[in-house]
Amino acid sequence: MIPVTILGSTGSIGRQTLEILENNKHFEVYGLSCYANTQLLEKQIQKFHPKVVAVGDEKISVRFKKKLKNSSIKVLSGIKGITELAAYAGTKKIVIGMSGEEALHPLLAAIRTKNDIILANKEVVVCHGAKIRKEVSKTGARIIPADSELCAIFQCLEYRLEHHLKYELNHHLEYGEQYNLKHGLEHGQEFYLKHRWNKKNGKADEKSTSIKKLDNERRGNVVRITDGLLEQVEEAIRQDSFFGDLRKNGKCKQEGICMFDASSIERVVLTCSGGPFFKKKRNELEHVTLEEALKHPVWSMGKKISIDSATLVNKGLEVIETHYLFGLPYESIQVVIHPESIVHALVYFHDGEVLAVIHQPDMKIPLEYALLFGENIEPRYQKKKNIQNGPLHFYFVDHETFPALKSSYEAGNKGQTEEKRYYLANKKRLEYFCRGEIHFRKLLKRL
Repeated sequence: MIPVTILGSTGSIGRQTLEILENNKHFEVYGLSCYANTQLLEKQIQKFHPKVVAVGDEKISVRFKKKLKNSSIKVLSGIKGITELAAYAGTKKIVIGMSGEEALHPLLAAIRTKNDIILANKEVVVCHGAKIRKEVSKTGARIIPADSELCAIFQCLEYRLEHHLKYELNHHLEYGEQYNLKHGLEHGQEFYLKHRWNKKNGKADEKSTSIKKLDNERRGNVVRITDGLLEQVEEAIRQDSFFGDLRKNGKCKQEGICMFDASSIERVVLTCSGGPFFKKKRNELEHVTLEEALKHPVWSMGKKISIDSATLVNKGLEVIETHYLFGLPYESIQVVIHPESIVHALVYFHDGEVLAVIHQPDMKIPLEYALLFGENIEPRYQKKKNIQNGPLHFYFVDHETFPALKSSYEAGNKGQTEEKRYYLANKKRLEYFCRGEIHFRKLLKRL
């Protein structure tokens, strides 16, 4: 069984991850962590029997440790304890589900273990992307994004690489030639060569790889986009006062955090549901309550991300995250409103191909994809094909009502310090709003 550690197991991401693991006999829970919700953590311990747990709040941790004194479970305390848990050698995959930039040290510790990291924390990348990229370049750790839009870009890159390998495998087997291993490594294909090729002699390993198997092995929900849908997206971008002016063919200026080479990408389009106030004007949002801001029309999420989605700050954070994960310049990242949240991202390649990931809005789908990455395990949630019938809609962003998205580009072009300030300024405003100290309209001001 594959041991998995979940940092932030009592949060939305952590609970959904445990639901996936519960329904998959190939995984076992090695470690869990929370900040203070030990009541739920205790229930998770009883159900999943982890070997190690960590509690972020040190005072609560002391009491919890006493409660489990007759148990064989090791209890760690504080952010140091969570960092120690992330570095444990007994696990193979680590889910970073804890929120905020406080996840930096646990994430860096996980990177140094060279275990697979399922990343569901955009704030830590926004605030410390350059530092994370530097650490990844040293260790070669694999980071798989779990946010649906970022995971969609990752899936499209994997799809391209897998089909490239399939073509080369077909060609070389047909002519009885050996595959050029050095060529494969130069193209960032080490992961696939390791898992699907005999590295000793560079030939196809018949036990693990065949043309037919490679054909059928593709996971995820990648599709080639048709002209009709593409025209809708392009029309939305043309009508956008901000994105319409962006240069569309920037090249990667730096190496990304993720393992796949993104230099073949011309640009990406992230989709955004529009939140609960889509099509509303600023003067209609004067008296929005906390309860109204939390009512996301599509996704079931935590408190902070729900409110950030209502102001489009969440999409601004994803823009910055995309920049660091894939090394894309900001002018190559665009956003359109897509209320159905069925198309999660579109990837335009320099050779003219356009791919997208399409699936129903369920976080368990990208989470499962990330967990199964590199494993020969049949997916459960990705097999669901009940995508809604009917037309899909795409609209341009109303930057006048929701200026926070544009602010993320301004911050991004100024560098990491300003990107972190963007996150912290919004965090402070959001705290004030949740306490009832400011009106919702204050959240809509430029950051």
